[in-house]
Amino acid sequence: MKKHILSGLLMTLVVILASSGLTAQSVITVVGKSKIEAAPDQVRINLSINQQSSSYDEAVGTLNQRTKKLVEVLLKQDFEEEDIKTTGFNAQPYYEYQNGKRQQKGYSASQNLEVLFAYDQERLGTIVKELSKADIEPNMNISFLLSDEKTASLKQQLLEKAMADAKATAEVLAGTQDKSLDGFAEIRYGATQAAPQPMYRADAMMMKAEADGADFGGFEAKTIPLREEVTVIWKVK
Repeated sequence: MKKHILSGLLMTLVVILASSGLTAQSVITVVGKSKIEAAPDQVRINLSINQQSSSYDEAVGTLNQRTKKLVEVLLKQDFEEEDIKTTGFNAQPYYEYQNGKRQQKGYSASQNLEVLFAYDQERLGTIVKELSKADIEPNMNISFLLSDEKTASLKQQLLEKAMADAKATAEVLAGTQDKSLDGFAEIRYGATQAAPQPMYRADAMMMKAEADGADFGGFEAKTIPLREEVTVIWKVK
């Protein structure tokens, strides 16, 4: 009775293996990696303006005037109106503590704008200078990044390098056991990984100090590393 049960289990296992396409052939699983340093081809400038006043209308009204001046400066730097994006607006009461009690002192309003353009160090320096001279006093974040088009153009190169790395590693491992590769059984792939983008931050006073000087070397963008990773299961013989 036990022999019949064991025989049945073995037959079931053979059927499962056959239906799944699995064989007893040896395999090696390796991870191939690649990395490319790419120069950024885009710049994103985020500008924020904050205004505090005793009344809501005054806070919002003054904020709108300063924002209008900011837009005018950007339009003079060859931006179109559709290039200037509003990414946030906020208006709310603000409070201060006096004698341990919270008291409303007025209203605080803020607005955030963003422009994205092809990276040009000279143009970037000019934009910052013109903004600082307009007495708008915005805070600023500058991000250097890769466009989708450039990222896509580098993807094939990254994948080819990752696959070559996986194959080279597998060949070494197989050779240590007097084996050779016999094609791959499976490839597992994720997505292109970009490192955090270089960023420059400055408040209104820092912008003014930068603009009064002649050196804008701080806006020289560093390269951005791109990485790919593939897992390959190689058959060996």
